This record gives sequence, structure tokens and C-alpha cells, in this order.
Amino acid sequence: LVKGNEVLLFHGSTHGKINGILNSGFDPRYAGLGTGAMFGQGSYFAHNASKCFRYAGDDGFRTSAETGGLRQCVLLVRALLGNPHYQEHMCPDRRMPPANTHSVVALTKAEGGCVDHREYVLYEKAAILPLYIIEFEHLPECECLVCCA
Repeated sequence: LVKGNEVLLFHGSTHGKINGILNSGFDPRYAGLGTGAMFGQGSYFAHNASKCFRYAGDDGFRTSAETGGLRQCVLLVRALLGNPHYQEHMCPDRRMPPANTHSVVALTKAEGGCVDHREYVLYEKAAILPLYIIEFEHLPECECLVCCA
């Protein structure tokens, strides 16, 4: 019996897609339709919220009437990684994790992988439970990648 290997992760998407996720759950069949899928057709997550900023898309940004700063939201989810496969290279054609594993963890360049920040890919809807929507505002003087783009 494999332990659940439960972790809290972030997921960035547009407001419209987040509403769909909350209503129907994550559906790996839609993976990569707007953003690509470096590690196959799964649902993608990160352990740092800033990794998710770029996936909010055009309708993911709303401007605050008070400060003029960008408003954005990400989901915090409970994810069951099970026995993860640690992936070093892109594998865009993957439809499921390798045999005897339950998820894919894309390793960073510093770990011998190909991404700047770890990515977690789950291929089973039942392994992901959305917990919270976190809405936040970028300050007008913010210099993150989203605000400086």
C-alpha cells in the first residue's frame, strides 16, 4: 500500500476556469489547451504561488479601483502525489505517470531537470482537492514578472 504523500500546492488559472474547477474539479483532458503541456496531459501545480502568476491569462487580471494594482487569484489545493516520478526532461506526449508511480515532479535545472521551479503534474482528478481561492493584489510598485511584462 502506497501512502498518499499529501501536499499543499498552488494552481493558477483564469477566473472563469477557476470557477469551472470549483464546480467540476480538475480535468486533465483540458491540460495545456492555452499554455502547453511540457510534462503531458495532466493538471499542473507548484509549491510557490508566484510560479502560478503567468497562467492567469487575460481575464485573470482585474485592476483595483482603489490602488490601480493588479488583482489575481490562485487556488490552494490538497494533492496526493503518491509515489512520484522525478522527471528531468520534457515529455509532452505523456498521458499518465510511468508504471508504479502516481504523479510526476518536474525537477529544476539546479536538480538536473529542465524547469526553473518545480512543477507537480497529476493525472487523476480524484487526487486533487481544491481548498481555497486566494485573491491578492499586486502593489503598483510591484516588480514581479507579471507586472513588469
